Amino acid sequence: MTLIWDFIGLLALYPLMAFVVGLSLSRRRVHRATPTDVVILGAHPDDCVISAGEYAIESLAFGKSVRIVFLTSGSSREDQTRAEVRRLETLDAWGSVGVEEQDVLFLGLPQAERITGPGRITPDEQAWAVDRIVEVLSAAPPDASVFLPAEGESHCDHRTLRTIAYEALGRIDRADLCVYECPEYNHSYSLFSSPVRTLFAMGRSIPILSKLVPRKDGLGRADTVFGGPAWRLPACADRLEMKRAMLRRFVSEGGELLVRYFGYPDRFRPIPHGRWGVDGASWKYARVRERRLAWSVVVLWVVLWASIVIEAMSGVHGVLAMDEIPNRVGVAAFALLGIVIGGYGARGKHQLEKRITILMLFAGVCAGILL
Repeated sequence: MTLIWDFIGLLALYPLMAFVVGLSLSRRRVHRATPTDVVILGAHPDDCVISAGEYAIESLAFGKSVRIVFLTSGSSREDQTRAEVRRLETLDAWGSVGVEEQDVLFLGLPQAERITGPGRITPDEQAWAVDRIVEVLSAAPPDASVFLPAEGESHCDHRTLRTIAYEALGRIDRADLCVYECPEYNHSYSLFSSPVRTLFAMGRSIPILSKLVPRKDGLGRADTVFGGPAWRLPACADRLEMKRAMLRRFVSEGGELLVRYFGYPDRFRPIPHGRWGVDGASWKYARVRERRLAWSVVVLWVVLWASIVIEAMSGVHGVLAMDEIPNRVGVAAFALLGIVIGGYGARGKHQLEKRITILMLFAGVCAGILL
């Protein structure tokens, strides 16, 4: 048994190191360069405020230009009332910080009905969108910053816009542009890229412990999928409040709800010129349905599950070995406990990790009875 615990301890070093490094990097990465002229590419009307609202506000304070481009108007059809409402809300939000209407461009392509897709944008519409963004990027001031959706975004429209942006960047000779990716929401978990979010997500997948894990807004916010954590601007309460005030103007989307889930400081990370259009390798993550789990997370789950089996097995075996408890009574009690645990794991609508955790506990109880 000692040898097994030694192996588990060695295995646990990998996720522990990933967590420590990720946590230290997330505290240091602050973008302190002077803001530049900026072009923000968003799939839907509220996306540009969520991804780079603070950066735009800071750029305007330094007298720089801000250009906003939206792939859709937030509706499946451009002639719907919803599209017009969202356009007006967008102009109102950006106008509140000094962005002129002529600097906000709606491409007006159809929004997908579901986050996971399928998308409604046809190949011809996508090619047309590339041409429009080429025009915008070609006209951008020297050394301008370009913000686009991060890799691994859950919404199919975000992923489509990233593809369009990369194609547009590949058609222009603008090595002076600084391109940043902005994570908005995704189902990727890594102890290196998003250590705090990952631990809270794991905590919510462990029975009993899930009741103790706080659900404070912001703890589950997305971060970059591959590489280190995203960067942030130096903290400024007034600037952040201006961003939140912009989000509140999207009344049709529940402005206060947007503030609750997305009213945090901007998160962005530079994409080196040589890596425009090159995304991370899929082997770096394990896919579990719609989620991506970094291997550090997978290893941590394996360590946790192995520990649960061994501890449950040892605990049950130790109790049954006590002289004070009749053997038949102990076996019957633990057998009943095992049935309850197994039934709870099999019947409930649990996430895969939670289901496996319950089944590992069931396996440990059963092994303890049989030993």
